[in-house]
Amino acid sequence: MLREHTKQPGLSYVIAALFGVLMGAGTGAADTASPEEETTAPGNYTGLRQDYLGRDIYSYPSSYGDRYIRYGAANQGRRAVFDRLGQFVSYGSYGLQWTEMRDRYTQAKIDAGVPLGSLNAQSGALIQNNFFQFLGVTRQTYGEEAMSIAVGRNLASSFTPLVFNQMQYGGLRIDYSSQRHDLTLLFSRGGTLETTLWSNLRGNERDIREVSPVLIGGANWLGHFGDLNVGATFFRQLQSNIKSKPGSLWRGDVPYLELQPPKQITVRVRDDSPYDLGGAAVYDASILLTARVDSTRRRFTSDATQAGADVTFAPGSLRRLAITGRQVGSHWEAEGEGEFIDIVFEIDSDLEAVDADIEVLVDGDYLIEVRQIHDFEVPGTTNTVDRTWPSDPPQEGFDGIFFEDYLRQDETFYTVLRSDDSPRLDGTPTRVRFDYGIPTAQSFYGANLKYEVKGLRLDGEFVHNPQDFKFPTAGGRRSTESATAGYITALARFGSRGDVGVEIFRIDPTYGGWYDSRRGGLVLFTDVAGDVQAGELRGTEGRTQEYRAFDDNDDHDNWPDDMAGSGDVLYIPRGAFERPGYLSGKPEGGVFPGFDMDGDLVVDFDRNRNAVEDYIEPFLGYDALPPEFDFGMDFNNNLVPDYRENDDHADYPYRRDQRGWHLFYDVNPHPWWLTQARVGAFNADEIEGGHQSRVQYAILGVATETPNWWTKARNVVKRVQDDIADDVYRLVLTEDLSVNPRYNQPSYVPPRDFLPMRNSWVNSSWLETGWFPVSGVRVTNIFKYMLNRRLDEDRADGTVLQKAETLHNFSMVNKASYDRELTSKLVLTARAKHLLAKWDEGSYAPVDTTFGRIDDDDDPETPTIFDPALGGHEASWSLFTPELLLSYSLTPKTRFEFGQHGLFVPFLRSRLTDRTFEANSYTQNVSILQLAMLGEHGGYKLAAHVGLRRENRFLHKEAKAAGQENTDLTAFFVDVIFGVQ
Repeated sequence: MLREHTKQPGLSYVIAALFGVLMGAGTGAADTASPEEETTAPGNYTGLRQDYLGRDIYSYPSSYGDRYIRYGAANQGRRAVFDRLGQFVSYGSYGLQWTEMRDRYTQAKIDAGVPLGSLNAQSGALIQNNFFQFLGVTRQTYGEEAMSIAVGRNLASSFTPLVFNQMQYGGLRIDYSSQRHDLTLLFSRGGTLETTLWSNLRGNERDIREVSPVLIGGANWLGHFGDLNVGATFFRQLQSNIKSKPGSLWRGDVPYLELQPPKQITVRVRDDSPYDLGGAAVYDASILLTARVDSTRRRFTSDATQAGADVTFAPGSLRRLAITGRQVGSHWEAEGEGEFIDIVFEIDSDLEAVDADIEVLVDGDYLIEVRQIHDFEVPGTTNTVDRTWPSDPPQEGFDGIFFEDYLRQDETFYTVLRSDDSPRLDGTPTRVRFDYGIPTAQSFYGANLKYEVKGLRLDGEFVHNPQDFKFPTAGGRRSTESATAGYITALARFGSRGDVGVEIFRIDPTYGGWYDSRRGGLVLFTDVAGDVQAGELRGTEGRTQEYRAFDDNDDHDNWPDDMAGSGDVLYIPRGAFERPGYLSGKPEGGVFPGFDMDGDLVVDFDRNRNAVEDYIEPFLGYDALPPEFDFGMDFNNNLVPDYRENDDHADYPYRRDQRGWHLFYDVNPHPWWLTQARVGAFNADEIEGGHQSRVQYAILGVATETPNWWTKARNVVKRVQDDIADDVYRLVLTEDLSVNPRYNQPSYVPPRDFLPMRNSWVNSSWLETGWFPVSGVRVTNIFKYMLNRRLDEDRADGTVLQKAETLHNFSMVNKASYDRELTSKLVLTARAKHLLAKWDEGSYAPVDTTFGRIDDDDDPETPTIFDPALGGHEASWSLFTPELLLSYSLTPKTRFEFGQHGLFVPFLRSRLTDRTFEANSYTQNVSILQLAMLGEHGGYKLAAHVGLRRENRFLHKEAKAAGQENTDLTAFFVDVIFGVQ
């Protein structure tokens, strides 16, 4: 509900408003009323008379002066509500009452047998169900100042390009704005009202309580000082538990006080670059454990050679089991996706461990991850069961809401260390060490600026991201690791000498939640998930989940691309007379950036939603082109235009684990016919991934126009050395439910980039022309040509990564149409379209296809299996479609229409000629005769079509040899379409 106030918001008012919201006052309640007014409300009159014993139950109901009370807008109870200071607020109910309380003496009370439900410590959320659809807003303005307080769900919120961006944020948001300053404050439990996370602010009337709440808070300030804008940002995520000390509300803590130390730790070493030929090796490993023994701290080791005066070697209490994996001599190796090396340490349950350092003697391009098993004492019982960190995802529920669920792993691990760069195995191992701990909190401290004057524009941001860890026991040792991110861009205009742009950036691989974070948030775990309002037995579910802080929303709609439960699949067609179907019923839920340029929420190359590309359909296909014919800048060199990329990364301005620079020069001013002339270069390096991109480029754009002729041309030349994989999703048009979820589901990993430009010279050209020679005649042509001259690329050890070859990709469109009004009622349209595609294998990234080449016999000359992980197959095809349309108007809203697709004689039939797969070739004639009528009914635009359809399709002889038959069909149809007027 929105309120407007004309009174100036003084300091006392602001403090009272903030205090009231934070301490539980309902921000979305209906207009308040005094106690005197409320006594006249229905149901509040008791009928008692002041001086007599008799009751006036049925008094005369004169209602001309009664205050009208509206019911139904909110489920409002008729009870007095007081604030935490005991002051009467209103008759009504709480929209939200959220309390985070910690008691210094919680442990003493637990030891004394006080049950969980009777403790003062709690994390509780009471929410009136469906109260204003879980959203209440109050605001006020005065002059140039404004303030709003909002509590609820789906509060699209963003701080800066590097800190916090969520379309579905749920919690408290406070905004203040003036001429000089903007300020936003956020505070929430879980950062969401969605129940897909174990910790959230979604309460109910009986108060939902959590043992392991995740607290979110932040502030973003922006100051305006003439041409300069400066900002400061703070954002913090932490995990607490209601039994910990009050300091956990700021420092964070383990998920529950009774968390037992690990009794088994598995260290897994894998190849950090599984698609590169290299691998990792392990020579030795040990653990140094600190434990409390008889109230003193002692250190234990699994390696007898490390024992000393203050370090005990006790294999009965701490031991390393056998290392498993592929053994090569005296060490173990892992290469590619399927191999790994496991090192298992067992810890006796009598050791009260509080700290652990793990050391691995490792070689090559390694990735180290960990997993533990610990005892879990089921509350209220004497049972003890095994639990793991990270928790394994359940076998049912929404895809993508549990840790690494999208990888479909049986056992989950948490990444702790990666090698710098991408070193080769050389037989000289390195000793690496890391502290063992689980994440408990992270903070972001950022500063940003924007400065623009005549001739200069600056934009930049820098963020420091400390992350807190703790050995997984209540008394465990704490540690902190830090990451940074930043960028700066500058554009200097030198008048007639042109413009110069500079860009420098860096985002650490552990920025925003450590290595395994997908959306900038902490990966947290608990064994006690669930509502414990009725007792601890209600909270015994083990979960590991990421508390996201930065969306992946490549199509920039109202829903993150992978929001669990939104049904945000990439696309599911549902037939010509329905909108696309989404599991959530949200029409904007699909994810297809760059494929909806008209904004109608339907894929542009399947406008009638029948899972057939429009360009190949009769009549509809005249104005449609295959998506592979599109032209666009491709800065990351994966053969997908940048504006169409749908990746699986948070929408930071740059990719994590990358640093680099970009420099360009623009010719300016330029002649009217020159749309762009630019030369530039950029370098990007993976900080730990070890891959790099080196690009030098030149762009030239030209456009001319006369009354009956126009031309657009663009050419891009690039020198490329790029082995950074930029994986993006494809969009496969299919209604087959066994295929669609595999390719069109964003909870799966996208097909990998096949690195077509490891070492290449690339030239891309685009030419579009239009010609109007005489009245009614229109001729258009499009030519697209890309040349990828690939050079030999070998490793230092002689391994061949890329063979020298030249790949060509040529596409052509020729269209001609003639429109003529034969009489005042009869209109003729004659038109023809010709498409030509000649694409070398690997010269393009297919869109609507699951095809790509792979070998089943290791012989590159005999490909027999198709695999979407690789580039498009060789293609050589053409399509010719002559069409004739006649329309005769009976009345202004009624007409007879005839359409002929293909003109019967063999050489004028509609013809698809596939020179690569000849069985796909065919010729076709389609005739349609229909009566069309337009009208209005009930506020809708009504269109009715009644007619006949005749179709003949003649297949290629190879298709007939494979058992397929020609088509000869006749159909009668009736279509009634309701549209918006």
